[in-house]
Amino acid sequence: MNRINLAIALSQSAAMLALASGLALSPAAFADDLVWRGPNQGDWFLAANWKKTDGTAGRIPTAADTVLFDSGGSGVIYISAAAPNVAGVITCVAKSVNFTASKTIQFADNMPARTRLGFGVTDDFIVGAGATNTLIRAGRNAGGAAGAGADLEITTTNGRIENRGTFEGGRGMGAGGHGGWVKLVAGRPNALGVLVRGTVNGGAAAAGGSGNGGDVILQAVNSDINILGASANVRAGAGSTDVAANGMAVGDGGTVNLFTSKNIVISREAGANTLYVTGGGGGSSARRGGDGGWVNFGQNFRRATNVTIGAGVQVLAGNGGNVGETVANVIISSGTGGHVIGYVSDAMTNQGTIKSGSGGLPTATAGATRAAGGNAGYIWLEVSDFTNAGTGVVQGGAGGSGVGRGGQTRCEWGGWGGDITIKGMSFGTILNQGLIKAGPGGWGNKLAGAPSGGQADGGVVDIIGNAAFTNTSAAGSVGTIMGGDGGMANDVNANGCKGGDVNVNVNLDIINNKVIQGGKAGKKIGGVSNGPAGKILLFGREVKAIGTIIRDLEGLPGDPFVPGLPAGVRVAALNGVTISPDTSVFADTVNLSTQAGTIRATGLGFGIYGRVTALNDLVLDAGCMGAIDFLSIQPDVSRPLLVCRNSAYELGPVHLSSVPMTSGYSPSSIIIGNVVYDVHANADFDGDGTVDFFDYDAFVACFEGLFCPPGKTADFDGDGTVDFFDYDAYVTAFEGGC
Repeated sequence: MNRINLAIALSQSAAMLALASGLALSPAAFADDLVWRGPNQGDWFLAANWKKTDGTAGRIPTAADTVLFDSGGSGVIYISAAAPNVAGVITCVAKSVNFTASKTIQFADNMPARTRLGFGVTDDFIVGAGATNTLIRAGRNAGGAAGAGADLEITTTNGRIENRGTFEGGRGMGAGGHGGWVKLVAGRPNALGVLVRGTVNGGAAAAGGSGNGGDVILQAVNSDINILGASANVRAGAGSTDVAANGMAVGDGGTVNLFTSKNIVISREAGANTLYVTGGGGGSSARRGGDGGWVNFGQNFRRATNVTIGAGVQVLAGNGGNVGETVANVIISSGTGGHVIGYVSDAMTNQGTIKSGSGGLPTATAGATRAAGGNAGYIWLEVSDFTNAGTGVVQGGAGGSGVGRGGQTRCEWGGWGGDITIKGMSFGTILNQGLIKAGPGGWGNKLAGAPSGGQADGGVVDIIGNAAFTNTSAAGSVGTIMGGDGGMANDVNANGCKGGDVNVNVNLDIINNKVIQGGKAGKKIGGVSNGPAGKILLFGREVKAIGTIIRDLEGLPGDPFVPGLPAGVRVAALNGVTISPDTSVFADTVNLSTQAGTIRATGLGFGIYGRVTALNDLVLDAGCMGAIDFLSIQPDVSRPLLVCRNSAYELGPVHLSSVPMTSGYSPSSIIIGNVVYDVHANADFDGDGTVDFFDYDAFVACFEGLFCPPGKTADFDGDGTVDFFDYDAYVTAFEGGC
């Protein structure tokens, strides 16, 4: 089914709900408690296979009846081709269904293609603790020799769905049959809607065509979704693989969709095996790879309220499919990794692992004109409050490596590393105590006789939105945010690629007590032309602690500071920047700036304060309304606060810029570098302490040679001449409120 047919599937769910509701409300002669007593492979739709609980003859269950599967009767129940079929859907109805012993329910062979097995239940559908070996499976070979796998849908109008067994979509058959999807739709409001303590698997697509893997949809109508326990797993089906020579008919992996406006909890039991929620892998072929399946939490128009991912849980999007062309003069493309998407109105907490899919890999491609590695999938989480706890990992997938012929010297034929975006909403908080790491770019692998391979840039971490941001640590945790490493080249004819940036751009305060690191520059094995390293930006209302910020220093020789280009590390805030005692900044270029606050350093005693180190250029800019204040630290000449010096011990410029400029300290006691005072020109031209139109009139009069206030000239830019550059400079300062 996949994303294209998701809307159709949701509309079909509504039809199932309507069907179950209509059947429940229709007049029934009797409402009975029925138990299964049929023979092995007996038919659900045969009255003789059912008994009443008092042992008398039963009937085919209706929407008024309670259905029980206990230890009596056979273990295998068939749904035959003779069953009532309405528009391709066979629906088993009941008031409620309860399994207290393990059974298998599945289609008989040779059902019509894409027939759906549906259960329409008014109240609860329960596979209980005594029925953990229960298997409910849509036809594995539905459609005969070349059909798509059958779909499985269980719908309740007022009850919950609980699964401690296994639910499976049908496997595709023949040449590229689609895998069947599994959809659980619980209509129980304001309580637990869907509980998975067993396994839910989308059907795998058949090889030899372009069939997509089966999706898994867990949908609760105004109720919670829980995936819990020692044996719980949710997996979408893998896409079709084309095994033919020169083949390219592949399918995409299935998606996992968790849809509710309430809460989602995914948690394993202590000491239990890893709990997986995974998108299906893309199919592989000779010339094209299928895309990996996504994992979705909530929807943009119907957000989950809270999402909790416990320790030991792995939420993994599917990897892109590989390619393996061996015929010359073709272009082949590996599959893109799947994405992880979360829309959450309140809080999302991660103690496990969230990872987007990696890009597919070219394999036996010696004859290909170009063999592109697949791009990794991205992670997009849009929440009010987000906590990545100490055990939590949020990781972008790796870009696939590019290989082949044709002089691939650029960073575009390998797969891009997976980006991570966490967008805060509603004045919330984004807190990281674990690891947030974008994916690495693909390598450039050179085959025999090929000039070079293709490689790509590392993924980017963006933390944005209307939120506060804190990067810290809990006991034993890492508290680290990293851009993805740039792709490496293994040939002297190719360059390494760019490391991924880390951008923190939020409307509220920033506190960084741990480590933020840009992606490492991709290296050229056997050469010297490395790619540029990832940059780091912190921008917020106030940066209360800078923490440890590291930029890789093995970038291209052309990468160092160029006037007018962004610094390697930039920390900017409206209301001030604090160099806290745990600050350790190390980069080629550093820019600390504020618009209306103070750039200050704080210490814990004599010589106990942080350090900011730049190789080429260090700027502290408090603008025309801020200040620079280091008076609260106790300087130690053996431990400088600000350092600008390269590896050859050549001093670089340390720019100090503010109005007013704070005095009272000796620059030599805390600074190693060539101190440059860049005091901002003041637009308060008449000297009355405010910037208003009287100042503008005063400057114009002075510029035109009529009258200048005492001590003022119209040479505003200080170049020794009065011209329109002075006029432009004054207008800029005036409009900026300086």
